Amino acid sequence: MTSATAASLPSPTPLRADASVIGLVGIAHLISHYSQLLLAPLFPWLKDEFQVGYTELGFLMTIFFVVSCAVQAGSGFVVDRFGPRPILFAGLALLGLAAFGFAASTSYAMLAGFSVLAGIGNGVFHPVDYT
Repeated sequence: MTSATAASLPSPTPLRADASVIGLVGIAHLISHYSQLLLAPLFPWLKDEFQVGYTELGFLMTIFFVVSCAVQAGSGFVVDRFGPRPILFAGLALLGLAAFGFAASTSYAMLAGFSVLAGIGNGVFHPVDYT
């Protein structure tokens, strides 16, 4: 290898920087998976509170995952345009808002709306993680 080629190689990323990025992505991914499991354990109480069946409650999960899938398809372009960090934090914020919204919901329609919001927030994680 000549000195000209060695000089043109990018300098290696310090271990500390790599560890912080991996840690941030790992924690965000943990929150993503936690949010996927947020409602299901509450189904027995939600069933009684909102006078709905398990089918309707399962449909909330369907809404979440369909929206998440649709958002994943397009959010890669958004991540490329604006960078992964702001998109990651926006997704985390939407998941947090959805969690508080689930807690404050007074109707099944509100639960469905917050399932959409949670799906949008969750949909950004895989495109962000691969960037």
